Amino acid sequence: MDNRHEKDTLNSEIGHRIFLARNEKGMSRDDLASRSGISAQFLRMVENGDKGLSSNSIRNISRALNVTSDFLLFGNEDNENRLKYATQALASFSNDELAVFQGILDKYTAVLRPPD
Repeated sequence: MDNRHEKDTLNSEIGHRIFLARNEKGMSRDDLASRSGISAQFLRMVENGDKGLSSNSIRNISRALNVTSDFLLFGNEDNENRLKYATQALASFSNDELAVFQGILDKYTAVLRPPD
C-alpha cells in the first residue's frame, strides 16, 4: 500500500469517528468547530476524509467532544469506556475519599513512573 492511500484512509477513519461522536453528542458542526478553534468548512473536509488534522486540532476536538484522542486516532472505545467509568466513579466520591484516592494514585504513579 502506498503512503498516500494509507494517509487518505487514516484521514477518512478519523473524520468518520469525529462525525459519529459529534452526532452522538447532538452537536452541530458549527458548534464543534467553534469549540475546537477551526472553521466549520475545514471540519466538514476533515469529517469527509479530505483533510488531516494537526496534533493540536486533535487535542482540541477530543476535548470538545469529551472523547480521548486515542479514540479519534485509533477508534479505541475501550479507553473511552474506562474514562467514562472513572469519571462517574470519581464524581460519587466525597472530598475525603477523593483525597485518599489521590494519595494512592500518586504513590502508584511514582512506583510506575519514577522521576528522571
